Amino acid sequence: METVARARRKYDFRIETFTVMGNHVHLLIRPGSGECLSRIMQWILGVFAMSLNRRTGWWGHVWGDRFMSWIVDGFRALVDLFAYIDANPVRAGLVVQPREWAASALAQRRRGLCDIAGPIGEALALLFPAHAVALLDGRSQRSRP
Repeated sequence: METVARARRKYDFRIETFTVMGNHVHLLIRPGSGECLSRIMQWILGVFAMSLNRRTGWWGHVWGDRFMSWIVDGFRALVDLFAYIDANPVRAGLVVQPREWAASALAQRRRGLCDIAGPIGEALALLFPAHAVALLDGRSQRSRP
């Protein structure tokens, strides 16, 4: 997650949601204007591999395959993919509820952290209110006298 946070400072892109699993990661990325998803992912995967290899004494690639990507065509597809990523740890039998998985955008947002996935947009917040809890709590706390 630290490598992805560094990539966000280096490249112009938005992460709508993410989940880090034991052997893979799901990132719903929206590259900024003029950015190349392949370049962003090459940097993330390369820097992560170098860092892990340095700490463990390993060498070579960490992930077995090149990253997979799809164009999210329309709001319904965005909602479906968002829900799929949130539910990944539940489907894997690792937690009962998505909010229990610490390595996710949902957990980060519930703790008020926005260094990886920024604040959720209003339309997605209506459909995924658990992601908006920290945002809404923060607003109500700031508006108190």
